[in-house]
Amino acid sequence: MKRCHFVLFFVFLSIVEAFSCSPAIRGEESYLIVGSVKDSTHNAIPYATVSLFIKQNFLAETHTDSRGDFELKINNNTEEPYRLVVTSVGYEKYEQEFTLSDSPQRFSIMLSEVAFGLNEVIIEGKPHAVKLRFDGYSINTKDLRATRNNLYDLLISLPKIYTKGDQLSVIGKRSVLVKINNTLLRVAETQLTQVLKGYDASLVDEVNVITEPPTRYNANGETALIVVKMASEFANYIGGNVAMEVLQAKYRHMYHPYSFFVYNRDKFSSFINVAYNYEVRKASSEILYNNQTNNRQDFSTEWNKINFPFLYAGMQYDYSKLGAIGVSVNASYETQNVRTTDSIRFETIIGGNVLDSLLFAEKNHFIPEVILVQ
Repeated sequence: MKRCHFVLFFVFLSIVEAFSCSPAIRGEESYLIVGSVKDSTHNAIPYATVSLFIKQNFLAETHTDSRGDFELKINNNTEEPYRLVVTSVGYEKYEQEFTLSDSPQRFSIMLSEVAFGLNEVIIEGKPHAVKLRFDGYSINTKDLRATRNNLYDLLISLPKIYTKGDQLSVIGKRSVLVKINNTLLRVAETQLTQVLKGYDASLVDEVNVITEPPTRYNANGETALIVVKMASEFANYIGGNVAMEVLQAKYRHMYHPYSFFVYNRDKFSSFINVAYNYEVRKASSEILYNNQTNNRQDFSTEWNKINFPFLYAGMQYDYSKLGAIGVSVNASYETQNVRTTDSIRFETIIGGNVLDSLLFAEKNHFIPEVILVQ
């Protein structure tokens, strides 16, 4: 009887082992689909959108990393065929059906470039038409804005736009400028994210991402310009928001209240953004010294407290279609208190502040219309 049990157990192990060798990487309750996305010259395509469907039902979505690689975890165990869809602005849409039993060990996907014209990208499982420009792309955001809290949340959901730390970035560019209609946000990139959170996403009609803007915006050739076209009611608008962001983790606590107020009337526009950032970070380390004569073990704990109040305000008057005059003020004061405790030392450091104001007058440089190739 014991021998029978052993044989049955051996057969059970063989069955489990056979299933675990299926081409998709299989865990206890999930599957991991892995692959890479490249162009026709075998260069990696970063931040391409990779979506998974069963028939027309959306299951999951991810994006390729800077090397063009992706991983997609699914928990749906079915023998029905899956449909993998890969999209990226400037490339034709790629689709492939597969089942978990016959999927390749690794998907190697090549996207073909398209001429200027209409392109379709997948955002959260839904197709959206993108108008390709000779210098970037335009996308109508009316179907997307309802699910976004603010302009920042809307922008980072669009193709080729991502966040690097706390900064907004566009693939292939070192810096980013943002215009709201005809108003350029004259603020440091480290503070741009904060300002964008003040604009209501429900008022955004269209976003234009321009990778080769006019020289006045792009003197070094490494700047992208994002032009946000607001709804018509934004021309005569008064409103704003007050919000609070809280992060509580084991070694980091952040409290971030902010407020934003906008007043627009015909050719006059103004706004004020007031924010405060309080953050505490804790780091612990242990160092062990060994030599022939003695052993020494040091423990160290460091607290870093950051206080950062911030004010950004501006007003602009569009005196004609030819240009505008205005003023902007950017003020901030940052202090960092660092305390390190161990058997040897204690220390406290540093502080700093920034005050910048600018009176400007500029002529309009109209952006060329979208050129479609038939």
